[in-house]
Amino acid sequence: MSNELVKNQHVLPSKSIERFCNEKGMVQAHRIQGNNTFPANPRNKMFCVHRLWDQRAEQGYGKKIEDNYQSVVERVLASGCRVLSSKDNEIISEFYALWCLRSSIESYDESMSGNLVGVTGNTLTDEQKLNLELKQTIYIEEGGVVPMHFKRGITMQMAIDSFILRNPNLKWFVAQSKLLEFIVSDNPEGEFIIPFTPAQCFICSFHVPILSVEQVRRINMGAIMRSKFYYFARKLSVTLYA
Repeated sequence: MSNELVKNQHVLPSKSIERFCNEKGMVQAHRIQGNNTFPANPRNKMFCVHRLWDQRAEQGYGKKIEDNYQSVVERVLASGCRVLSSKDNEIISEFYALWCLRSSIESYDESMSGNLVGVTGNTLTDEQKLNLELKQTIYIEEGGVVPMHFKRGITMQMAIDSFILRNPNLKWFVAQSKLLEFIVSDNPEGEFIIPFTPAQCFICSFHVPILSVEQVRRINMGAIMRSKFYYFARKLSVTLYA
C-alpha cells in the first residue's frame, strides 16, 4: 500500500501512453487550446488531473481494473492472439468504463451536491484524515459533508458496476491498421474503441481484423472531433494520410 496520496492522477494509465512512445520516449501531442503540437512524455501533467478522485479509486479498485487490462494487452502483444475470452471481454469493458468515467467525472459534480442528513461527521486532524485515506477509507467531515473526491470515487465505482450489469455481452475484437497509426483522444466516451499500440486497437462489436485506410481515418477523425483538451499519437503526420 502506498504511503502517500497520488496527487497527479492519470486519466489514461501511463503504461498505455508508453506504448505509443517513439525511440526518444515521447508521444506527439496536440493541445487544442492554442492549437500547438509538441513532444510529451507519459508523465506529462497534461495527461493527469489533480486529485479528482480518492485514493481508493486510484490505488484500490481503479488499479485492479488497470492491472487486469494491462495483463490482457501484454498477452495479446506477446502471443499475437486475436481471440478474447469472455473474461477478457469483461476486463476490457471495465477498463473502457473506467477510462470514460475518469475523463468525464467532473460533469457529475452538480448531481453529487448536498450533505448527509442526520450525520454529524467528525473532528479528525489532517494527519488522521490522511492516514484513513491511505488505508482506502472514506471519512465524513463535520456537518455531514462528504469530500467531493470521495463522492467522485464512489460514483465512478457504481457507474462501472452499472455499465457491466447493463452490458454483459459486449464483445471486443483486436483490429489492426497496416498503414495509418491510431490517434488517442482525451475523451473516449461513445466510440467503444481502445487503441493500445499505434497500429492496434480493441474495437467493440466490429470483427474486422485488418482495418482499411478509410476506416482508420474515420476512427481518427472521430477521435479528434471528440477531444476536449488534447489528443496524441506516436506520429500525428501518419494518422490521416498514408
